[in-house]
Amino acid sequence: EPMEEDTPEEVFVPPPASSQGRIRRGAVSASVMTEEDTANFQRVVIPKDSKTMEALRQSISRNILFKHLDDEEKGQIFDAMALCEYGVGDNIITQGQD
Repeated sequence: EPMEEDTPEEVFVPPPASSQGRIRRGAVSASVMTEEDTANFQRVVIPKDSKTMEALRQSISRNILFKHLDDEEKGQIFDAMALCEYGVGDNIITQGQD
């Protein structure tokens, strides 16, 4: 049966797979920060040695979420990072939870 010219054709295009065989998420978003949020910001600093800081720099060097950040912004993120250890099968993130 011929398609009508006015009807758009729906085509499924799967997202590109990462090099590890996982499917990458297309976009990430968060709520908009207000001026009040910015004024009330308190920087968290969890001490780390230079070896850990270098490992963090290398681990995010090619990550698209961090590409646009300058060194100061990356430093703020590194300062707030804490080591967390999880076991096989542990639930780390549940979609929809804070």
